[in-house]
Amino acid sequence: MPNWNWLPLFVVLGCQTSTPSPSQAPSPARGVASEAATLGWAPARRQPGISSDCINYSTTSQGPFSYQNNMWAEAKAKGPFEQCVIARKLQGKTQLGWTWNWPGYEPLGFGYPEIIFGWKPWSSQSTTALLPLRISNIRSLTVSYAVDTKQTGKLALSLSMFVTNDSRTSAPNPLSIVDELVVWLDYPTGDTPVGKRIATTEIAGVGYELWHSPQHGDRGDGTGWDLYYLKGPNHQLEGALEVQPLLEHLAARNLISSKNFVASVELGNELMSGSGTTWVLDFDVGVNPPG
Repeated sequence: MPNWNWLPLFVVLGCQTSTPSPSQAPSPARGVASEAATLGWAPARRQPGISSDCINYSTTSQGPFSYQNNMWAEAKAKGPFEQCVIARKLQGKTQLGWTWNWPGYEPLGFGYPEIIFGWKPWSSQSTTALLPLRISNIRSLTVSYAVDTKQTGKLALSLSMFVTNDSRTSAPNPLSIVDELVVWLDYPTGDTPVGKRIATTEIAGVGYELWHSPQHGDRGDGTGWDLYYLKGPNHQLEGALEVQPLLEHLAARNLISSKNFVASVELGNELMSGSGTTWVLDFDVGVNPPG
């Protein structure tokens, strides 16, 4: 058996370095439901016992994991909106998640509240010394997860990874991004990822549709990167995913280079419309590098 380096984040988190700030309950003189609809309030933010942080890109950290309130497309909202990282006490421990209310519809998502493990290339440091890691050196990369989501409208649960051509993490460097890989775990029935379907394939006994979108995003100089979606079985709100066979498959098709680096592993919701709340019940990342 190889030596594993496991970095767990369990359902209850005891000592986060940053805790969302307490929210304030609405005025009892007004109807809560109508006021929430008018102001675009997220459903869980003002519930008793819930604290929240609703600042765009703010992070709440626990060990090698960061929860980020990513509202990357907030300018596309069709009215008042709200998205927050939230926390509550459960049996004396802290549980984290996110809540949102997005009017309108955006197929790429208005926001992507998420957990980050590793180095997101807009960050000045990695959350762990294990990433970035050269793809050719990855013996195994395993993600286990479980979420509880209640929502209206459309959203997807996805596991995403940035692939870079540089492993230095001492400063933001989005110009190092060459690829983004996204595995759709739960998604609206009948929906398809952005881009063009380029293959249907089987990887480690699981069937996937492979979608490609070139020149996605903006690295800061007006150029983008290659975005690959793997659309597999639907309604996977919990499970374990071995990522290394996916990377190996894409490298064998010359879609990514094994000389490049997996910089980050991220789990989040692509929020396309409506409102809801996700609580993270479990998130573990296991990395098995050489040595």
